[in-house]
Amino acid sequence: MNNVNSEKWEALRAEINRRGGNGDEVIEALHEHYAIYDEGLLTWLGDLYDPKIGGFYYSKSGRHTDDPRFLPDIESTNQATNLLNQAGVIDSFDDLPKEMCDKMAEFVCSLQSDEDGFIYHPQWGKDISTNRRGRDMMWACHMANKLGIKLPYKTANERLAEAVANSKTEEEKKDALKNLPDYLKSKEAFIEYLDSFDWTTKSYPSGNNLAAQIDQIVAAGLADVACDFLNEKQNKENGLWGAEMNFGTVNGVFKISYVYNGAKRLMPYAGKAAIAAMECITRFEEETKHVCSLYNTWYTVLNLIGNMRRYGDGAAQKEADDIVRQLLLRAPEAIRATTKKISDFKKPDGSFSYYKHETACMSQGALVAVPKPEGGQPDEGDVNASVISATSLTGNIYAALELRDFAIKLYTKDDLGIFLNAIEK
Repeated sequence: MNNVNSEKWEALRAEINRRGGNGDEVIEALHEHYAIYDEGLLTWLGDLYDPKIGGFYYSKSGRHTDDPRFLPDIESTNQATNLLNQAGVIDSFDDLPKEMCDKMAEFVCSLQSDEDGFIYHPQWGKDISTNRRGRDMMWACHMANKLGIKLPYKTANERLAEAVANSKTEEEKKDALKNLPDYLKSKEAFIEYLDSFDWTTKSYPSGNNLAAQIDQIVAAGLADVACDFLNEKQNKENGLWGAEMNFGTVNGVFKISYVYNGAKRLMPYAGKAAIAAMECITRFEEETKHVCSLYNTWYTVLNLIGNMRRYGDGAAQKEADDIVRQLLLRAPEAIRATTKKISDFKKPDGSFSYYKHETACMSQGALVAVPKPEGGQPDEGDVNASVISATSLTGNIYAALELRDFAIKLYTKDDLGIFLNAIEK
């Protein structure tokens, strides 16, 4: 844990008190929270990097096997480097060895197809899920930005947006959309596709599917169609997609909020949904089945407040102010509830698993961890769960409380050696 920024802790305490919160209680709760992150997390992460390939593996079981089905992937590489930056270990890629950055750039570029601009991995090929393809394209763009490079070819989304914008006739537009899934080729087909999902009891997987494709949906000119459809399915009483307020429905709002933010539109009843998310944060009694429940719940508040701030009128701004004020008053309880629940996912080596006693062998339909010989999933940490449980979760706590400018990192740049030493071993 980062104990050296005493002045920053005092500045955070003063800001919380200035805004009407209990600075002493919030700081005490945060100290308890930071105590669960140790050097083991950085050592574990360093071991997942493959200097010969230039990418990070998802899991140790995938890293330490000769099975050709397991190789580094773009999502794990993006998330691992995000963890280093967000944790305070590096300020930018300039702090990493040049040969490491060069190798990562080579890895990222090697995955892009010149045929369609998408990202494909040698271990998975092109027969991947829609979610996997959409996310990998997004992560490759993020990695290129962080590395200061350009991908070798125009991305699939760039090609689509240009083709649609340059289409002068319906025939030209149809030709521009020919490589898209059928459901993105017309408004009618898209609505039929949206209607095939369960928005009442399975809003999380349904919303996750749309969120993974939001860039393509926007490029195809169908973002407003998606929002109009979702408006009709929303529960007006609680702002959720579903009757009950629980982790499942709040997680659904988290994913669905990306659709509204991508379309640059205010989500109806965003304030009610944010209140529901706050209630979930402070609940000790509801079982947390996977790490995303905690991360998503804080992120839901953050996304909804951001949506109200960017696209709402004066009334929405005041409502957002009130929600942040309420959350700040409940912050000690909310942070302690979060710490208690996320600690159940920590492994002895400092990493975090997706479920309490096992990781997820599949990520968006792709195999990423070696299943146990007798079947099932190994009890080990993984990159996705670890970045969610550490820097992303902690960062969302600050951001949802609108204290991002006062955030204290989990580690310092002095800890970079721990990570690099693990790579050398």
